[in-house]
Amino acid sequence: VDYLVHVTNASANPVTPLAITDDLNAAGAGALTYVAGSATMNGSPNGVTVAGNVITAAYSATYGPLAPGATIDLRFRATLGSALAAGTLVTNTGIVTWGNPPQTAAGSVTIQVVKPTPPALLMTKGGPATMAIGQTARFTLNVQNTGTTDAWNTTILDRLPTGATGGMCASAPIIVSAQVFQADGVTPVPGKGPLVPGTDYTATFSGAPACTLTLNLTTAAAAIGWTQRLIVTYQAQLDPTTQNGATLTNVAGATQWYSGPGTDPNRQSYTCALTNGTPGVLDCQDAHTVTVANPPVTIIKQVTVVGGGPPVPGAQVDYLVHVTNASANPVTPL
Repeated sequence: VDYLVHVTNASANPVTPLAITDDLNAAGAGALTYVAGSATMNGSPNGVTVAGNVITAAYSATYGPLAPGATIDLRFRATLGSALAAGTLVTNTGIVTWGNPPQTAAGSVTIQVVKPTPPALLMTKGGPATMAIGQTARFTLNVQNTGTTDAWNTTILDRLPTGATGGMCASAPIIVSAQVFQADGVTPVPGKGPLVPGTDYTATFSGAPACTLTLNLTTAAAAIGWTQRLIVTYQAQLDPTTQNGATLTNVAGATQWYSGPGTDPNRQSYTCALTNGTPGVLDCQDAHTVTVANPPVTIIKQVTVVGGGPPVPGAQVDYLVHVTNASANPVTPL
């Protein structure tokens, strides 16, 4: 758990000497243990010492008097005791001491220990309501963990549409971004930046008839903590033969995940069978439907590497821009 002790000089005069102390032992034997190296004062470890689970932030000894209106933020991380029973209240108190003779003020916060629950993943699939042939659109896979245990090594399947009226199978989807965020889906999680393909996850695509994108998450940066969201954004486009007015539905879901990393011999496995996306039900899978709405004139762009092979630096590529008047009337100017 992360703690913040916020101190403000609300007087009109500088105050000195000033120091903050936080005794984690006061919460009870074994209730809280300081995480080494986590304490900072206004973003810096300078002036902060820890001895016997007691944190001291000597502000005045490091920076001098605390000016009127100035503030101090002491931040640190602690681990809850593994033997704490569910329902236990754990209280931590920070004390600021200043002046001569000394004066003190205290601030406390209490959390209640809950019973651990297995990781439980909810999938929300997002994307545009309409698409046109030749248009590239972005889709999102939003996976939230509602369990109190981290979800590790998650596997995600996304079955893109394919069939007689068209689909999205001719070209492999391209991953644009992947990252674990806080519950709001916007705030980054400390230590979890953008995921690196080939390192933090792998992505494979099987074309028709499977037409399936598979993501396998592999590292701690891709583990989904309590209330956190893994958000994957990818781009895809309609097959050239897709019919105007067709409705195309794809189904995505988190199909397997674990309660710990691969090094944990006691970790548990959890699975979800992908069906129809269970529209209207918030669970491990979801469905998204796109309606094809082609304009009278369509444009398709293709690129190929001259002579075949990968698009390495220095390679030459050929482009094709293909325009079709799909209407019953001439169009001009064009």
